[in-house]
Amino acid sequence: MPESFGDGQFSKILRQAMKVEILEQRDNAIAHVTLEAMETLLAQAGTLQRMRGQFAIETNVRRSSHGLSDKRQKRSFTGETLFLTQFQAKEDGGEIWLVPQKMGNIVIHEITAYKLIAPAPSFLACTDKIEIFLGFPDAKSPLAQRQLFWVNLAGKGKVFLNGFGGIYDIDVEKEYIVNLDRLVAFENSLKCEMIKNSAKNWRGLLKENQYYLKLTGNGKLYCQTHCPRRVASLIQTKFKLK
Repeated sequence: MPESFGDGQFSKILRQAMKVEILEQRDNAIAHVTLEAMETLLAQAGTLQRMRGQFAIETNVRRSSHGLSDKRQKRSFTGETLFLTQFQAKEDGGEIWLVPQKMGNIVIHEITAYKLIAPAPSFLACTDKIEIFLGFPDAKSPLAQRQLFWVNLAGKGKVFLNGFGGIYDIDVEKEYIVNLDRLVAFENSLKCEMIKNSAKNWRGLLKENQYYLKLTGNGKLYCQTHCPRRVASLIQTKFKLK
C-alpha cells in the first residue's frame, strides 16, 4: 500500500533496492527512479525525461490477443497496442526520470496477491516481474464492450500510477460507486458492474451519458480528482476553432 504524500518538493516512498522519489507532487509529478546493477523498469514509451548512468534500453510492443482461435478472438478486445521501453541498469546502476502523459500526481502500488486493472493512460511504469495483459479480463462485461483501453497487471512488484490532478486511494468494503471518468485503477478482488445514467448537459440541450462503476467486495481503488474529458470540453468552448 502506498504511503500518503505530504507537502514539499518530494517524498521518498520506497526504501528497497530500487529507490523512488516523486518530485513536484500533485501538480506535475515526476518519478525519479534509482536502479541498482541489473535492475529493470518497464515504462510507457515517450515518458522518459532524462537519465544518468549506463542502461540497456529496449522498446517492445504489447498487443491484445491476436493469432488465437476464432472463438477466443471474438471474446478478446482487439485493436489495442501498448508501447513499452525497458530500462536495465548496467554494473554501476543509474537513475531515470519519468514524466507521465497526464498532468497530476503519481502513486506506487505494490502488487502482492490481486491483479490491478487500469485504463491505459493511468499506467506509467512497473518493475519487470509484473506481467502486462491488454483488454478487460471479463469479455462479457459491458466495460469490455466500451471503447476503453484497459491494462491488466499481475505478478509481484511495483506499479506506477498516474492521475489527472491528485490521486486518492479507497479501501472498498462491501460496495462503492465511482464515476468511470475518475477511475485510475482497482484490484480484481472487486467485482464490477457498469451503471449508465443519461442526463442533459449544463446547457440543457443535449443528453450526455454518464458511466459509473459499481464495485463490490473488498479491495483497493484509486481515483483522480479531475476529469480529462470535462477539462478538454471546457477548453474547447473557450477556444473555438475558426
